[in-house]
Amino acid sequence: MKRYGKIEILGSPLLAAILCMGIFSAHAAMAASLTYQLKGAQDFPSSPSNAYFMMGIPLFILPSSDTFLVLKDNFGGSYNPALWRLFRLNSSTNTYQEITGQGQDFIGFGKGWWIIASKATSFTLTGATTTSDLSVQVVPGWNMIANPYADKTLSWPQIVANNANQTLSLSADLYQFQSIGEYVKVTTLNIGAAYWCYVGSAQAGNLTITYPTTALTAESMKSQFLTTASTTPPPPLPPGASLKISSPKEGDSIRYGEGLAISWNSSGISPEGFSNTVSISISPDNGQHFISIASELENTGFFQIQIPLRLRSTHFVVKVSSDLYPGIVAYSSPILIAK
Repeated sequence: MKRYGKIEILGSPLLAAILCMGIFSAHAAMAASLTYQLKGAQDFPSSPSNAYFMMGIPLFILPSSDTFLVLKDNFGGSYNPALWRLFRLNSSTNTYQEITGQGQDFIGFGKGWWIIASKATSFTLTGATTTSDLSVQVVPGWNMIANPYADKTLSWPQIVANNANQTLSLSADLYQFQSIGEYVKVTTLNIGAAYWCYVGSAQAGNLTITYPTTALTAESMKSQFLTTASTTPPPPLPPGASLKISSPKEGDSIRYGEGLAISWNSSGISPEGFSNTVSISISPDNGQHFISIASELENTGFFQIQIPLRLRSTHFVVKVSSDLYPGIVAYSSPILIAK
């Protein structure tokens, strides 16, 4: 599923300026325009964070490569979290840093960002591309990387099989966040998009990405390696990972022994290839203690329980929690137990 549009190769003063500055050699540079098409959070009323997109910018942009300056004019010209948000991964702390102004981050080939807009947005960036082989710095664990080329789709299995990358112990599993609200395994790096890759080595290193000279084939997309959830931890949570209980609602009531339908919405907590389960518990004392009702349930968004007779209280609270990401928890409002 693509959220980026056409690529137009240009012969322009921009290219001449870049070459004169000596940024790229003549055989490795050309100017191009790349159009991005973002879905808006408004398109996902129940899970707005589904609109997050892992973005790459395979362009060197003048007069400034400051990430905020390059993007801000497409969203009203300033930082406004009600309209758009932009994050980068801080690999030293393994946390996200929100980019809110000038001087906080700069564009680079192979870098990735999280971006979200409140409404569907289309914009075009123009800059110089490269056809040179590149090395991208990576650290042990998960790394956000992007396709550094504006005119080629890349094969992840070929990158993994590259002899130059063997010391990195790369996982064959490459993850992309899609608008279904979850990470999906993919084998290609599309133009303008970013991904999570896992480095199994205990040491930092350089990921070698070779500019492809032939078209991708079905054979080139086959993985030569096998990885399982037991050897690779789940990818980092998206910035908007969420779990929300939609039912029961505030003001609802129930009698002892009656069935209670619990429904919830989630985003970013069920990556492909990992346990896709949640657990449900209830509290008779406003969240101080919880009684387990069901564990390791398939994350379908719906489950029906019966209120146990041993629950001696006038109210109770429902808790739904992710088994894979224990920090992601949702609570209901207090529910009345009617007599």
